[in-house]
Amino acid sequence: MTAVTDGTNAGGRPGKVARLLEAYGLEGLGAELEHRWTREEDRQGLRALARLVNERLVAAAAEENGGELADPANTYRLLTADDVSPGVRTQVQNRLRRQGVDVEALRESFVSHAAVRTYLDGRGAEPPSASDDEQRRTDRERLQRLQSRIASVAEDSIERSRAAGRIDIGEFALLVDVDVVCRDCGATYPAEELLARGGCDCD
Repeated sequence: MTAVTDGTNAGGRPGKVARLLEAYGLEGLGAELEHRWTREEDRQGLRALARLVNERLVAAAAEENGGELADPANTYRLLTADDVSPGVRTQVQNRLRRQGVDVEALRESFVSHAAVRTYLDGRGAEPPSASDDEQRRTDRERLQRLQSRIASVAEDSIERSRAAGRIDIGEFALLVDVDVVCRDCGATYPAEELLARGGCDCD
């Protein structure tokens, strides 16, 4: 492994991502991350790249103990996603433990998108400049993820309150909308629509 330009931090010491790739024998993933980050078409963002690293860590942790996971990506999701029930998460953790995986250490090894950015910066990787359309699409996707997370948290809170008898409600559906009001012209738009259309109609 050539650590000189492979994700070192400001102090010259390999960062978390570089150390993990070396520890798990995933050094080849560095070039893949750089390619996915810098290619012109279907370029992936930092959060997607962090998820990819973490999925590979899950698979590597199982293989290290002689096991194999049919779907590492789904296993990672079940370990971390907000919409996974505690019971399902416990089942997944117990299954990994039976395979000899130190689940707590594995979870602590998961990297953030900021750690991936530090790693890519250390490799000298620079993404192509995004067009206005691409940036608006990224902003819409970020908003959709946020709305989905809010809906998931709200649904869980309502379900728990209903189960405990604190509220009385039948079957329900959640609607999470974010509207934007232009103070100049008074027009109101759903935030996703405003992002998609590139602005309001006022001068």
